Amino acid sequence: MTTLTDDRIWLAWTGMETDLIFNQGVDLPGFAAFPMVDSSDGRARLRD
Repeated sequence: MTTLTDDRIWLAWTGMETDLIFNQGVDLPGFAAFPMVDSSDGRARLRD
């Protein structure tokens, strides 16, 4: 497992669920985005 002590920059999309719900109008039961990977439409939305 990589540690955070190396010189690489780590980026994370924080607030993803908030953006999906309030800005894109996606229905996320339980505020969870991970079920989106189960469908091709969900994966496409996450890529965009």
